[in-house]
Amino acid sequence: MSSITTTQPPTETNNPGTQLALLIDLDRCIGCHACTVVCQEEHGDSREVQRLKVPTIGSGHHDIPAGVYPDVWMYFQPRMCQHCSNPPCMEACRYDAIKKREDGVVEIIESKCTGCNLCPPACPYDVIAINYEEALVAMCDMCSSRLKVDLQPACADACPGDAIFFGDINAQDSDINAQKQRLPKQAYVLSGGGQENDQPSGRYQSQKPQHKEDSSIQPVDD
Repeated sequence: MSSITTTQPPTETNNPGTQLALLIDLDRCIGCHACTVVCQEEHGDSREVQRLKVPTIGSGHHDIPAGVYPDVWMYFQPRMCQHCSNPPCMEACRYDAIKKREDGVVEIIESKCTGCNLCPPACPYDVIAINYEEALVAMCDMCSSRLKVDLQPACADACPGDAIFFGDINAQDSDINAQKQRLPKQAYVLSGGGQENDQPSGRYQSQKPQHKEDSSIQPVDD
């Protein structure tokens, strides 16, 4: 298991602070779902609880492209909590069961969660899972137990295609920003139709042009 490269956030005036995030290289993702499985193992979730899912973008059916030959297209898009700057899920929760930590991670406080399920529909990215057995909601927490012992999230370690990168998006020398600078790839964020000030921290990148029918992502200037 690889360790986190510990970095300090920039010290300039108006420093935005730490925001831990994941960067997904869409050109490398092979749709193997290893990240989904290792996430379930790390959190002790049942098979039905998916904090991280990997939909096929195109037809919407697993590993099946959209279109008619020769204009066929698809790709795999890992989706997890986007750890927004202004999380709409936190705003929707009536029980203060969702908080945004100082490191930027949005997490569920299970002792306060009543399972009312007000937060899943408030999330514009459809990344909050429901644990019906325990009457709780569940979301990616960047594998907080691993962060405490200086390890990166399990999905980043398990990905066979090295498609998942982790770091502080506000630290210029973090692994996530080093990857963004290696190749001239367009950066994207998930589309979702949520509040304009959600500001998701998750990033996606690809050298391939966005298909005209793909409305799941939108370009962003980083």
